[in-house]
Amino acid sequence: GSSDILESHQPLEFYHLQLMKLSVELSRDTMRTIFHMLKGSPNIESLYLRSEQDSSDTLVYPFCDE
Repeated sequence: GSSDILESHQPLEFYHLQLMKLSVELSRDTMRTIFHMLKGSPNIESLYLRSEQDSSDTLVYPFCDE
């Protein structure tokens, strides 16, 4: 699972990654893993995150460009 990535002793490094598209079920472990991946992606320009939650449980996040 996503916690396996965090427990590995080798840091994730994605120096050439500029765009990340993810379709995930949001959980605390998933978000921790995404943040961990972003730390190793110094050149990321765009992140697209799609939640695979039940449509009756819709979450809305404001867009922030900072």
